[in-house]
Amino acid sequence: MRAENFQPALLGRGTLFPSCFLATLLVAGVSPLFSQQAATPEMTTQTSAPAFQLKVERNLVVVRVIVRDSQGRARDDLTKDDFLLSDDRKPQTISHFSIEKAAAGPVPLATANGEKPEAGGAAVSAPRRFLALYFDDVHLNIQDVMAVRIAAAKYLKQSLGPEDRAAIYTSSGQVTLDFTSDLDALQSTLQRLLPRPIMGQTPGACPDINDFQAYLIVEQHDQISLDIATEEGFACNCENFPPQAQAQCRADQQRAAFSLSFSVLNQAEDSSEYSLRGVEQIVRRMGVLPGQRSLVLISPGFMTATQHQRVSGLVDHALRSNVVVSALDARGLWTDPTLSDPNGKSLILRADLVNQKSLELIQRDIWTQEVMSTLSRDTGGVFFHNNNDLVAGFRETSSLPEVSYVLGFSPSNLKRDGRFHNVTVKLARGGGWTIQARRGYFAPSKTEDVAAERKEELREVLFSQEEVNELPSDLRTQYFRLSQSQARLSVFTHVDVGSIHFEKQNGLNLDDLTILLAIFDQDGNVVVVKQKTVIFHMRDSTLELLRKSGLTARTTFDVKPGSYLVRQVVRDGTSSGMSGISRSVQVAF
Repeated sequence: MRAENFQPALLGRGTLFPSCFLATLLVAGVSPLFSQQAATPEMTTQTSAPAFQLKVERNLVVVRVIVRDSQGRARDDLTKDDFLLSDDRKPQTISHFSIEKAAAGPVPLATANGEKPEAGGAAVSAPRRFLALYFDDVHLNIQDVMAVRIAAAKYLKQSLGPEDRAAIYTSSGQVTLDFTSDLDALQSTLQRLLPRPIMGQTPGACPDINDFQAYLIVEQHDQISLDIATEEGFACNCENFPPQAQAQCRADQQRAAFSLSFSVLNQAEDSSEYSLRGVEQIVRRMGVLPGQRSLVLISPGFMTATQHQRVSGLVDHALRSNVVVSALDARGLWTDPTLSDPNGKSLILRADLVNQKSLELIQRDIWTQEVMSTLSRDTGGVFFHNNNDLVAGFRETSSLPEVSYVLGFSPSNLKRDGRFHNVTVKLARGGGWTIQARRGYFAPSKTEDVAAERKEELREVLFSQEEVNELPSDLRTQYFRLSQSQARLSVFTHVDVGSIHFEKQNGLNLDDLTILLAIFDQDGNVVVVKQKTVIFHMRDSTLELLRKSGLTARTTFDVKPGSYLVRQVVRDGTSSGMSGISRSVQVAF
């Protein structure tokens, strides 16, 4: 970490200076930046690399809400006062409210001096949308893989625009293509998709215990499910035993079925973790992108009955990263799983258990879909299922909601016990409209790290596209050429000091400002991030001058010619008020 004293005679890279009156002060030979009684500087700055933590526990619950009228059209005319929000039936105060709309067209780039491109000039566009296609090849079979990769190829060819960037990821991690506009690369990557299960399958195993049945036996202690497995094992393994030995064989089969259920459930949880970890990694990757972000999970579904808190954590992460997650059921039109037995026979002789086995197969289909419906519903996405038109499925799931409302509330007296809280969102007025919103969240179970929370808050605002106006600020840019392939881009951050409340101590005005600047390339990749902290120990006379003129900080970046997005975040240390703005810039020689 490097500390700099602010002396007007030493203006240079990274120097902050009060706008407007600085030249007058230099001419007069008087500096308000140093106390006359002591040599202590009234303003200093510390430059350091940003220290971000990827995930912290926070007391803010984010709820994305989509409201549709009776014709299915998204409503865009609601205000904060139109919503009623409760946590376990206790009314909550909505502390954060914003409206988000899908971009209708490309975002024009400004020139480095803030002017718009000249009429008739070449149109330059920043990435408008980032789309991640996440193929769950750990759970997909070969028929589903063939169908979805053909449909995805058609969709991308028809719908990928010049302002869009798409990426392909897989739960196995063996096929990956980061965000690009190269359609040929996307198409060739799709052709490499194959089923890649992490555990071998044993066709014709007896007893045939699936993941849902194993969950019922191990976690729910369901005796009927255990009896089904026991009878199947008995039919396969005890048929040739003499009558006097069959009772013992049935008891052995019950113990073996219980042991096998543990193994099946562990394997299912490991397989599900592969898929969930992939979602988490993609959300983390997309959280640093400058445009609108959507993730599509393409899967037949998988069991998460023992991982509800894990899924809720993914919802929180996606909401805070402004990533909309949708899901596409790769199997298409649903068919009754009880009809999948080619022989149409059952090994179980008891009719009541045969019926129960059929019921469990149907229930399993519902439970394995839960993760896809939850991620979609709670983050504002679409769950496309029970339909064979997979091209239409990609079109629907890849589209961002036309209008969504982001509500935030901080539960009072929240106990850190890891308990699930039911969240209810209603409209203050009637109208027969439908509401899509998350249904709940899990309370944290560990003590919060306040310092980590503040770092995470900065990170979230920096890597979002939301305009934050709690603290008046602005930025402008300029650049000059260093060589044929290098330029120096200067970013000037201007802060309205008159809106800041300073703390008074020993006759001095105390505060600090944190300034974060990030440069993104045209594909949304982070080029560089810089952070500064400005520390104030000012006399009243100096503060009065700054209140009139404001404060300007210059930060420089060495970049190559190209299109960039500059993202600026400023936070006041006393009030924690923040500003967040973005500007596009074209560095051209």
